[in-house]
Amino acid sequence: MLAFAAGLAAAFSCKTFDLPAETCNPTSLSSEHAPGDCDRCLEDHCCDAVGVCERTEGCAALVSNTQECILKVGLQGASSEKGCAEINQITTKKDGGADLLHPEADGAYRCMRGSCGAECGLPVCRVDQAARLILNPPCDQCFAGACCTQLNRCYENRACKLTLECIIASCGSSLGAALSDPNAGPPDVGAGDPAGIAALCGVPPAPTGLPECVRSCLCAYRGNDLGLPPSGDSLSPIALAASVYTCGRAARCGTACSSLDAAVPGDGAAADAADARGAD
Repeated sequence: MLAFAAGLAAAFSCKTFDLPAETCNPTSLSSEHAPGDCDRCLEDHCCDAVGVCERTEGCAALVSNTQECILKVGLQGASSEKGCAEINQITTKKDGGADLLHPEADGAYRCMRGSCGAECGLPVCRVDQAARLILNPPCDQCFAGACCTQLNRCYENRACKLTLECIIASCGSSLGAALSDPNAGPPDVGAGDPAGIAALCGVPPAPTGLPECVRSCLCAYRGNDLGLPPSGDSLSPIALAASVYTCGRAARCGTACSSLDAAVPGDGAAADAADARGAD
């Protein structure tokens, strides 16, 4: 009996059974436009940080305003996060020193971001390191910030990866104009629409408004994902690559992708794109 009691005591002293030291109300820290799972996640994973912030005057507003600032800009959230945090003094130092002016707000926001980023709509996605530079640094930054999920899904499929890199190399600086042209959207075709793909990739191709440099790449590599076709149309190489292109249009990356001048010297994608432009 004593051995059982000792074992039970040891079990309850294990970190697995640790409970938050604070009581918390996550709704005071999350934006009213936060996704539905945000508050629950904060309660489960950030209750201590939330509780400390709640007891500190003005802290909750700083965190919720930072989240609202990010959610408001939608696809530009990743590129705006630093500015949103600075505006709301999340990262402000006290009297120019090393100490934070609002450490409680910083702790609560970082817990929200680190433990509940996806649930709270924060830009926590990181682009696969294997992804090539998209034309030039500003263009790449726009796509990486707004289209991280689409890029990563594409790079999980070799045919899509080849398609995307073909578009970067073939379109060159004309990619920016295509992204900005309201009539140059991708066709709505997938693995379950062989007639649509046949028309898109036929000779001559069906008129779609899609730039030839994009259309030819979508068609050239559509069969490089060998084996059993994906179970869903959205997972076909054409659909995956088209989703990256569509996201770039929605994020208004056209201006950033309209020039090769900012390309990094020696970068393979930029060099290929320059060669393609010169051959036109």
